[in-house]
Amino acid sequence: MKHFKLCSLVLVTLVLSSVCVAQHHHSSDNDPEETPSENSKLIDEFGDKMGHCDLTGRFDLFLSELSQNPSSQGYILIYQATDGLPANYDDPPMQRMFRNHLAFRRFDPSRITLVNGGFQEQGRTQLWMVPQGAIPPSPESTLPKPEIPQNKTFLFDRDYLALEEYDAEESEFVLPSVKAEREAERKKWEEEARLERLAAGEEDVEIEPVTEVAEEVQPDEIAEEEPGEEIFSVSESFGTLLGKREESRGVIIFYADDQHFDIGKIRALMEEGIERFSTSSPKEGGRIELVFGGYRSSTDIEYWIVPQKGEQPVPTPQERPVEEPDEGEVEN
Repeated sequence: MKHFKLCSLVLVTLVLSSVCVAQHHHSSDNDPEETPSENSKLIDEFGDKMGHCDLTGRFDLFLSELSQNPSSQGYILIYQATDGLPANYDDPPMQRMFRNHLAFRRFDPSRITLVNGGFQEQGRTQLWMVPQGAIPPSPESTLPKPEIPQNKTFLFDRDYLALEEYDAEESEFVLPSVKAEREAERKKWEEEARLERLAAGEEDVEIEPVTEVAEEVQPDEIAEEEPGEEIFSVSESFGTLLGKREESRGVIIFYADDQHFDIGKIRALMEEGIERFSTSSPKEGGRIELVFGGYRSSTDIEYWIVPQKGEQPVPTPQERPVEEPDEGEVEN
């Protein structure tokens, strides 16, 4: 979320200026009317292996182009790779991402047509501008939709537990030893800054810590919210498939840096999410197992479907680097 905002701020000036120019251009009575074209125009095309900043930048340039051509319609064709996850077959991640970006930019969604183009060997997205009267693009060179496995264990979906994006949650889930180390570093930096001020002849002034005064909240304004409700909930599509496969069970594997986070508290958080799901869907929820998969630099979540005779999924943690002994240290 923070990363998304940073990327968006870099590009917002370009987009807004383009919109203003477009509005001025088309409001002039002396401008000729836009001439209809028979051909749609491919504005951009890219694969699915792209950084978030680059991706949102391409989206913004596309919206800018549409703003300068108000009688044209935008078409986005999204092709999924044949080795993609089954959870995304009917709702590609790129499609969800663009819908969110449209809402963030407050761009008129009626000017964009999203098309699930089907499957190709490699995932790709095409951004088209269709002038008034032109023939819209249609999917081409598509492959059959992959079949979801029936009799073997398979990875259905993948997600991310964004603990570090919430200050309160980070304070709760970060290990006490990590917090203590951060506090020691903060005090060290403050002391170094103080000594630098003294060396520069500045007066040593003790800075009082800033304390925030909480607003008084009336009892009827307090909303009841279950712990962790906004952080983790079981994938709806995952539960739907489990409901259709009564002989199968679900395995959720989560990964985290166990030298940074309290794994026990993360497990408790996710168990609460599964318990809430089990309350609303007891038939499916009772068949979900939670497993800690080991160290990863990001807090990833994997959703596995295991048929009646299927093998238990094997976690795939990232390897930690081997710590080399200090010079002069003798290994026993």
